[in-house]
Amino acid sequence: ARYERMKKVLISETKNSTLLDVGCGYGAFLEYLEKQNIVVAYEGIDIVEEMINIAGNRHPEKKFSHGNFLDLTFDKTFDYVVCN
Repeated sequence: ARYERMKKVLISETKNSTLLDVGCGYGAFLEYLEKQNIVVAYEGIDIVEEMINIAGNRHPEKKFSHGNFLDLTFDKTFDYVVCN
């Protein structure tokens, strides 16, 4: 249900939105969006290195970072930042 609510916000906006998924785990929200045919410029971050490794193996075309979101700086902005 939470993915469905977040999806409604994303599809109501213009295409080519950028999305940072904080606590992305293995990329479950990305997989949900792809199954719904929603295209966003996706990046994921997680504090658990094993989850980032799994996410990177499952989705090598996307960017995943390991670290604490609060300790990192980003060289760009995002239209949306989600944290599940």
